[in-house]
Amino acid sequence: MSKLAKKISLLVKILLFYVVTFVLGLVIPKRKDLVVITASKGKYYNGNAKALFEYLLTRDDLEAYYSTSKKELFNKLSKEESNVIYHYSRKGLWLFLRARTVCITHGHADFFGFFPSLWQNWVYLGHGIGTKARLFLRERMSLSERIQTILSRTCVYIATSDFTRYLLCATYHIKAKKVFVTGYPRTDVLYKNRKIGSEITQHNILYAPTHREGGVTQLFPFEDFNISRLTEFLRSKGLSLNVRFHPNNYKKSKREIGTILNSSKLIKDKSPDVVEDPQDLLLSAEVLITDFSSVSRDYLFLDRPMIFIMNGVDDLGKLPAPMRPEFVFCGYQVRTYEELEEALREILEGKDRFAELRKFVRDLTYNYFDDKTSMRVVELIKELA
Repeated sequence: MSKLAKKISLLVKILLFYVVTFVLGLVIPKRKDLVVITASKGKYYNGNAKALFEYLLTRDDLEAYYSTSKKELFNKLSKEESNVIYHYSRKGLWLFLRARTVCITHGHADFFGFFPSLWQNWVYLGHGIGTKARLFLRERMSLSERIQTILSRTCVYIATSDFTRYLLCATYHIKAKKVFVTGYPRTDVLYKNRKIGSEITQHNILYAPTHREGGVTQLFPFEDFNISRLTEFLRSKGLSLNVRFHPNNYKKSKREIGTILNSSKLIKDKSPDVVEDPQDLLLSAEVLITDFSSVSRDYLFLDRPMIFIMNGVDDLGKLPAPMRPEFVFCGYQVRTYEELEEALREILEGKDRFAELRKFVRDLTYNYFDDKTSMRVVELIKELA
C-alpha cells in the first residue's frame, strides 16, 4: 500500500471514529466514577496526566484508566499496570464512551478521533505554566489557533494560582468560573522529594532549552562558546551536564547534541526518548539552565538557582501583558559564555542573590506549596461529576 493510500485509510478511520463517538456518546450512559486520562496526543506517559493517574490508582472511590495512541507505549505500560488501554481498541472506545470524566494535557488532539460527549466533563490538566503570550494575548492568531480557542470552551481547566487563572482566562477567552485553582499534580513529587543545598548528592546541571518553531535548537548560542573550555570547567568542579531538548523538536536537535556528547562523558543526553518524564531530572539538578521554557516554573518548587540564556529569546515570543521580564527570568540572565561560567562559579560558591525574587515569583505562580494537588484535582472531578 502506498503512503498516500495509507494516509487516506487512516483519515477514513479517524472520521469514522468521530462519527461513532458522537452518536454513541449521546446515548450511552456515563459512569460518574470512571475517569480516562491521556497526555501529549496520547504519545507520552508523563507530566500532570501521569501524576494524577498514579494517584488515582491509590484511591478506591474512582476507577481510572490511562489511554495511549501509541502501540509501543501501550505494550510497555500494560506489562506494569492493568489499567492501561489503547485508544483505538474496543476496550479503549468503550471506556471512553462510559467515562464521565476525560482528562487531557494538550487539547482535544490528545484524543484524536474522539468526539466530546455533552454528558462528559473534559478536564484540561495543562502541560506547562505559560511564560509566552499565546492566542488572544498575541496580536494575531492562525486559523488552527482560532479553532483551538473554540474547542477549548468545552473544557474546564485547572490552574496553579489566582494569577495564572486569569492568564488562562485571557489567553483562551474563557470565563473564570471554568478555571479552578488546584495546582499541578506533577509538582507533588517535587515537594515530596525536594532536597535543599548540601543534601543533594548528585552534582549536576540541567540544561533544558525550549523548542524553536520549525528549527533545530542550538546549544550554548554564544559567540565565545568553546566546548573544551566547558568540559574543563565541568571536570574541575566535579559536575555533569544533563541536556534535555523539548519534545517538539528533540529529534531534529539530536545532531546538535551529538557533537557535544562526543566531547565528554560529563555531558549526557536526557531528551524525551531517553528520559520520558523530566521531573526526576529536576529533582537531581543543582542548577537549571534554560531560556523561555516553562520548566523554570516547575523548578521554582525546589527553590534552587536558575540561569537564563537570553540569546534569541526575542525570537521565541513576547511576554504576556501582565508579566514583567524579571518575573519570567527570575535568575541570572546571560548572553555570553563568560557570563554563564561566572554565574555558575557564583552559585557553586554558595551565593544566591535571586533567592528572594524566586520566592516572590513562586508565590505568584502557586497558591499551594504542598503535595496535595492530585487530591484537590480528584475532589474537583468528583464535584463536577
